[in-house]
Amino acid sequence: MPDVASGNPKPRAAQYLRMSTEHQNYSIHHQGVAIAAYAGLHGIEIVRTYTDEGISGLLLHNRPGLKRLLADVLSGQADFDLILTYDVSRWGRFQDPDQSAHYEFLCREAGVRIEYCAEPFCNDGSVTASIVKQLKRVMAAEYSRELAVKVSTAQRNFAGLGYWVGGPPGFALRRQIVHRDGALGPTLQLGQQKWVKTDHVVLVPGPAEEVALVQRIYRLFVISGMSRKTISRTLNAEGLAAADGALWTPDRVHEVLTNEKYAGVQVIGRAGGRLLKAKRPREACAQATLKFEPMVGRACFDLAQRCIARRIRLRGDDAMIAGLKTLLAEQGRLNRGLINEDERIPCAQTYQHRFGSLLEAYRRVGFDPGTRAAAASARHGVRYRQRRRTGPVPDNAELLEMARTLLSQAGSLSMRILDDAPGLPPGQVFAQRFGSLGTLYDLVGYTPTYKQAKAMSRMTGRGRWV
Repeated sequence: MPDVASGNPKPRAAQYLRMSTEHQNYSIHHQGVAIAAYAGLHGIEIVRTYTDEGISGLLLHNRPGLKRLLADVLSGQADFDLILTYDVSRWGRFQDPDQSAHYEFLCREAGVRIEYCAEPFCNDGSVTASIVKQLKRVMAAEYSRELAVKVSTAQRNFAGLGYWVGGPPGFALRRQIVHRDGALGPTLQLGQQKWVKTDHVVLVPGPAEEVALVQRIYRLFVISGMSRKTISRTLNAEGLAAADGALWTPDRVHEVLTNEKYAGVQVIGRAGGRLLKAKRPREACAQATLKFEPMVGRACFDLAQRCIARRIRLRGDDAMIAGLKTLLAEQGRLNRGLINEDERIPCAQTYQHRFGSLLEAYRRVGFDPGTRAAAASARHGVRYRQRRRTGPVPDNAELLEMARTLLSQAGSLSMRILDDAPGLPPGQVFAQRFGSLGTLYDLVGYTPTYKQAKAMSRMTGRGRWV
């Protein structure tokens, strides 16, 4: 390090702070204090801060702070020549230790060195430092794997006792606190969590009218032979709302028909988690019986699954692409809504999982969605995660007031304007709540442009993606 007393300028550094949710001693404040002490001891000036708060260190794509840091360094425009981070694990718990080393190498090649402030070794490129650092990386990755096993085991054990181990309860169900002595506590609302570690959560039936509606959906599908699209339209025509007051869609009906919790069974570990990165088959997942009386009999639920399998006929990639080509020939275009409403082919999410993205599926059938549609498709997953993290969605009256205020400020409305408005739910939330953006336009008194009106007229009903 340069000698500050000799008059040499202080080295300029950026600090990188990351906290997941595991330990208080890794809090952002604690890291900042430790790094500031290290910088003061070595005469370093901190000029930039990059933060990833409440984010796991397993992956890069969900860490905007680290991505901005790497982009600034690799662009050659960084006004610092050091990166200070608390320890090796804060840089990342990547499951491949070489990934962590790769990002450090990229920074070093760009002339920016990394210092781990709480580690007992100096990151000077010596043999000892290289060996210890690589060992620390392996230990960080192994810690994540061991933690994942412990969490999965605990979830299976709690689920085996009939407790709910996470996730939204779904339509017609509620989460209720169970205290340590077995006494029932309050019912949790959307976005609320339990605060006492010794408390647990169980699923309980919601209002009787919602329970009856679930049972009716199964009867309409299994006995009457209605499609999911027809069921959603029937329920909406009768003024029956889905969860959170939203309109019914084929996707929401499908969720009710395929979720085993309505038959009194909880399936644990289906998503696979960040480490597995793949959806497990049902046979490979742990299953447990929930504590409430099933809303749907086992035989009825199994029959619904056979009906869905028979209608979808989920075969290989060629069959899925052929179905998509048929839809394209009929409609002249493709989008997520059209795919989800067509009962002959799998839903858009299935195409996304099978081919990596909807854009890849479009490419295989020779459809060019255009720049805006491609950007919307690419943003869909991010917008959905943001919506899930923002807590309860405002009611219809609040959404309308938000839209009116935005209209007065922007002078117009569109899906993009709603998406980009700070503090508002994504445009998809408005479209789903009111059935379409066209309905929203009518309610707030906005007259769509000729281009918007023409696009809506080409769609079935009022176009929600305008």
